[in-house]
Amino acid sequence: MSTARRMARWLLVGRADGLRASLRKRLGMFTWLDRKAAPERPPAPRAPEAPVSTPADGSWTELVDLAELSAGEVIEVLAGERPIAVACTERDGTRRYHALDGVCPHAGGPLGDGVVEGDTLTCPWHGWTYDLHTGISSVDPSVTVETFEVRVRAGRLEARLGPA
Repeated sequence: MSTARRMARWLLVGRADGLRASLRKRLGMFTWLDRKAAPERPPAPRAPEAPVSTPADGSWTELVDLAELSAGEVIEVLAGERPIAVACTERDGTRRYHALDGVCPHAGGPLGDGVVEGDTLTCPWHGWTYDLHTGISSVDPSVTVETFEVRVRAGRLEARLGPA
């Protein structure tokens, strides 16, 4: 999908399972957008899971199945009510996974709908960029986004999330 088309879709609809879709569902408004934005092929059947919650003690929280994340991609995952941007980068054939707070501290944009280039995540609203390892903005180094320690366990990505 071209960058212009992806940006236009993001501006109008967002991800079918993202924060805006969640808000549309809660408000009961414009839910028809989610039907149009849904993938054409049905997702692979998965066993029902308990809702993800963010433990206050900093223990590990399951975020996403690794099969759902491609190299160079970022997605938004809700951990309870908290949006988390999960990114995958690849260097020398090795994949690296990153988890960051899903809200841009500059203007509140959804980082899970952003663009990954190398080790940088770009916010889709105003183009602010953040280092995936440190969370420091290259636009203004005094602005940072919280990053989380991640690990891979049984084909799933987990993160150690602190309190929201």
